[in-house]
Amino acid sequence: MRHGDGNRLATDDVERIMVLVTALMRSRRLLALAVGALLALTFLLGNRPVSHDGAEVVPNAVAPRGWKTIEYRSIQVQVPAGWERSDRDHCEFRFEHWGPPEPGGCDSDEGVAFYYSATFDPAHGPGVRRAGPLGTSDASWGGWISGSDDYDVYAAAPRRHVVEGVLDSVRLGAGAADRGVDVTSGVSGST
Repeated sequence: MRHGDGNRLATDDVERIMVLVTALMRSRRLLALAVGALLALTFLLGNRPVSHDGAEVVPNAVAPRGWKTIEYRSIQVQVPAGWERSDRDHCEFRFEHWGPPEPGGCDSDEGVAFYYSATFDPAHGPGVRRAGPLGTSDASWGGWISGSDDYDVYAAAPRRHVVEGVLDSVRLGAGAADRGVDVTSGVSGST
């Protein structure tokens, strides 16, 4: 066999070229297979149902009559028994919130909210204050307290004793002490 410059290609050279071409084709197929598998895995993991890691009622927790204990990210708080988790997934600002049942809960101020400390910018220091009418609810008392190193707990309600009861109950849940997290509690002496 002659090549364009007149040199004869050896059979060994042709075999080497065929082996390289075959290996290249095989590696392209393997690459395409790997990319396809990666895309499929990304699709499956990215579109799987996400479990909600919101607050839950703590079973068998001791709470005053008419109250229940909820826990969010190792922070336990007692709230009125009628309060429920608000669905805030469709709201502009998403945060964990429990309050009286209300349709379209994005505008409700009454209840308890857990705010990430790094982005929480309160208008006043910790404690309970007269808040006046907030948003669309009748909340006239509000206040906050540090719940952990990572989260602050804010409560608002029409009656001061409800806000004080919520904030005075803030405690670290099981396992938080193992992480060395401190909690500040007791706000009933606030203004």
